[in-house]
Amino acid sequence: MKTIVSIALLMLLALAAWGQTATPVQVTLFAGGEYSPSGSPKAAATLGGLYPFSATTSGGMVADLSFKSGRPTTVISGMIEQEAGAVGQYPVYLLAQVGTAFAVSSPTATTEAGSLAGQVAASAGTNIGYSAATGVRTEIALGKNLYLRPSARIIKGSLNNTEFVFGLVLASKVTVSK
Repeated sequence: MKTIVSIALLMLLALAAWGQTATPVQVTLFAGGEYSPSGSPKAAATLGGLYPFSATTSGGMVADLSFKSGRPTTVISGMIEQEAGAVGQYPVYLLAQVGTAFAVSSPTATTEAGSLAGQVAASAGTNIGYSAATGVRTEIALGKNLYLRPSARIIKGSLNNTEFVFGLVLASKVTVSK
């Protein structure tokens, strides 16, 4: 009986797609670097991709990769990018990010931490926490489907203090079928 119901549901789903045509959309892929004046170290790499939800809103996944205090730190987050207007010919986007932070620490980090909470956060192994960010970004066309995208963000997470981050990524818009 479960098999018959499953097949019937699959057929109904196939009917919903009958006569549909694929709509091409432009997906933005980017990679670059970020600078944090209060970070340790001050540089990080970032890469990701954004998929358009509408004419003015895109969303996708972003990975920020750095070495905080000598240990690898990765933040995987979802990003929403909303076009808010333009300054001259340059569009301005508002950014919102929420994600998960992963940090690998060494056993020696426990002696560097002063408080009990710091000792727990700096214990050996992988630490997992949250990361949230907001900011602005603009886009400068360099050529066909090639863009320079400077940004400024404020990041807060459970594994780091509040940080101001300035980024510069190289982006490309690739057309895919929806």
